[in-house]
Amino acid sequence: MTDRTERILEGLNAAQHKAVTTEGGALLVLAGAGSGKTRVITNRIAYLIEQGVAPWKILAVTFTNKAAAEMKERVYRLVGDEARSIWVRTFHSSCARILRQSAERVGLTAEFSIYDGDDQKRLMKQVFNDLRLKGGAATPSSAIHLIGLMKGRNEGPDDLDTTSPLEDEVKRAWKVYQERLLRANAVDFSDLLGLALKVITEDQTAGEGWAKRWTHLLVDEFQDTNRVQYLLAARLAEHTGNLCVVGDDDQSIYSWRGADISNIVDFEDDHPGATVVKLEQNYRSTGTILKAASALISNNRQRTEKTMWTAAGDGDDIDYFVAADERMEAEYVARIAQHLKQQGRASNLAVFYRIHAQSRVLEEALRSKQIPYRIVGGIRFYDRAEIKDLVAYLRLLNNPASDMDLHRIINQPKRGIGATTVKRIFDLADQKNTAALDVCRSAASPSAGLLGTGARKKVASFVALMDGLAELAKDLGPADLAEAVLARTGYTQQLAAQGTEEARSRVENLAEMVGSIRSYEEDAENQSQEPTLVGFLEQVALTSDVDQTDALGEGVTLMTVHAAKGLEFEEVVVCGLEEGLLPHFRSVIEDDVEEERRLAYVAFTRAKQKLHLTRANERTLMGQTRYNEPARFLEEIPAEILTRSGRSGRGRIPLDDRSQGQSRGWGQNRPWQAERRRRPPKDAIPDAPPRAATRGSARSGKKAKGRWVAGMEVSHPKFGVGTVTAWTGTPPDEKVAVFFPRYGLKTIVARFLQPL
Repeated sequence: MTDRTERILEGLNAAQHKAVTTEGGALLVLAGAGSGKTRVITNRIAYLIEQGVAPWKILAVTFTNKAAAEMKERVYRLVGDEARSIWVRTFHSSCARILRQSAERVGLTAEFSIYDGDDQKRLMKQVFNDLRLKGGAATPSSAIHLIGLMKGRNEGPDDLDTTSPLEDEVKRAWKVYQERLLRANAVDFSDLLGLALKVITEDQTAGEGWAKRWTHLLVDEFQDTNRVQYLLAARLAEHTGNLCVVGDDDQSIYSWRGADISNIVDFEDDHPGATVVKLEQNYRSTGTILKAASALISNNRQRTEKTMWTAAGDGDDIDYFVAADERMEAEYVARIAQHLKQQGRASNLAVFYRIHAQSRVLEEALRSKQIPYRIVGGIRFYDRAEIKDLVAYLRLLNNPASDMDLHRIINQPKRGIGATTVKRIFDLADQKNTAALDVCRSAASPSAGLLGTGARKKVASFVALMDGLAELAKDLGPADLAEAVLARTGYTQQLAAQGTEEARSRVENLAEMVGSIRSYEEDAENQSQEPTLVGFLEQVALTSDVDQTDALGEGVTLMTVHAAKGLEFEEVVVCGLEEGLLPHFRSVIEDDVEEERRLAYVAFTRAKQKLHLTRANERTLMGQTRYNEPARFLEEIPAEILTRSGRSGRGRIPLDDRSQGQSRGWGQNRPWQAERRRRPPKDAIPDAPPRAATRGSARSGKKAKGRWVAGMEVSHPKFGVGTVTAWTGTPPDEKVAVFFPRYGLKTIVARFLQPL
């Protein structure tokens, strides 16, 4: 054994050693959380080179450029300059290289363009306009999302169900969209994979050439692959059969973007005789954290059995805190952060949540104690585009001379006022030394002759909208006015119609913003002050001025659990362990809680030394207050490793006291029933934009006036079950906006709907 080989194998445990040194054939490395996955795959590459495999005959594929760069750097440290000729790439960059050399086989030239997400949306909008699909079941965004998922499954437009209005529209749009991509000598991200697969499967010469190009193929994060990526890996490894895949089925959390867990779960069936190595020694977390995570994930049926263990000792119990509401939960988090800050260790703490909207109250609690923080995988709540848009409307209503706010929202949401018109308005405002809104009002007059007919009508409509909102502002409180802005502008309606995860997140953020305004109103009234729009805007302005936490140091890290994948922290708080939140209500509706359980498993296993779990009995989120049941995941954690934490001090939680006074018991006293897995709890977070409760109704529990309530489920004879988002008019002319998961947003005459 050479000195370099000894260095490559030094310090590996028995399972890691086997994964690194297995010579050839199909190899599945099931790498549990914190088990040294990256070390194994990089050391395996180095070992192959040491055994005489030419570096340029090795292809290692991962999912991000950052991961690829880190992998190559690690190999370089082990073998030196030989690492420079290894192919360490993402799937997309590998496929781009294949297509550049074989472009003519799919009707392209080697100079083809790659359209990003914005390019795709712009092109799809043109297609929708030309096909006159505007206002139908599909939207450009929802079409792009569905097309991307289907391309990832290696499906085409003919696989869509044309009996569904939404899928029929997407099919029509897809064909034209693809024709225009081809005419533009362009591909989208999904096409990079799909067309590369087409080249190497349908062209025997090209396929064999690429399959012989490499003798060893290694795929990292295999649990995150979609069907096309799976087929690509199988085809490229076909010549030698030397396919090594590394991943963890327990950390498969991206099905919403096309990942197929069956790729890793069924690997042994698809590759008979494959060598399977399980990396079960954890080098990250304490024994207690592993015990909780393992007990949790063992409840999943679709997984490969692993027994994770650590030599690091048990460590501290898991702190479990039940708050009265989300503010107390945030205060608890802030106290933990403050304690760590006093020790100079605030950056050791990470706080995880299921949806972005949860961050707002956490941020406020941290700011109140002057604790620096940073948000990973997102931006600070008040800096998000949709929040800035809403605030801009409110500021313009408060101060019509604010040209900056007018510029931001004059065409937000889109209302057809083009850049040329906007430039003309602001040029005139400069010339006349007057407010741009006054110019808009003048330009709206046919006699002014300042704008063309089409532009004038659109500007006139905008002026009428703002004037109507200004009249409402005289009588409405800040929160009700914010709701009116969102409703009358159609802002949330346009987002809801998109049907994408990003759009849903933005709707949730807007609803949370309205909820924060109501909290401001309640706080003002509790202090015997009149809540005003000026007062709220001042509060937002001051928050923005002091919200420069990044400049104060690394600070506490806030992020969604999805963003936490692959990271680790000394101490972790997982917030909102409640039915309808984590697990999210959509998974409960679809009887698919296993991915949510994997999400919780990922969250738990990010912690190295200390894990805190929190939930709130009552949570005001997106403007609605709900009384929440504890997440079923809490029942799956051994009681002996949970310790209550809070102002009252510490004490072990007996099994019959985990709910701290909840009317329902735990464990065997409250079995989960099949119907609860099919349908969300009554207080589940709605899938469509909810309308915040009227002032006082959230805390007092009073019933909202009228027949319709945002978030309620209704049934339609054609479109099925949907969720109410808004309503207008009075019987018999009453109309209701309903978001149907399969058909998008529809406006329905009320008499055709049946509340559930």
